Amino acid sequence: MFAMVPMEIEISSGEWICALLKRIEEASDGSIFLLPSEMHLHAFYVALELLATNKKFTTRLFSSQEFHDQPKPTSTQAR
Repeated sequence: MFAMVPMEIEISSGEWICALLKRIEEASDGSIFLLPSEMHLHAFYVALELLATNKKFTTRLFSSQEFHDQPKPTSTQAR
């Protein structure tokens, strides 16, 4: 049998209650949910109450730029 390993679960700005319910059900105890807004944090706790799960999670707010905007290399040489 495989042990469930806690993971970081990134929630996108388009995921709400239905998606959160599924993600919470599939998540292992101790996972970290990365949420894009305070509204998503509220929705997360609503979903958590609906499921009445005993799993413990950590939540963090993040800006989408934090994860998706990678610095682009720039060349100082003209070609």
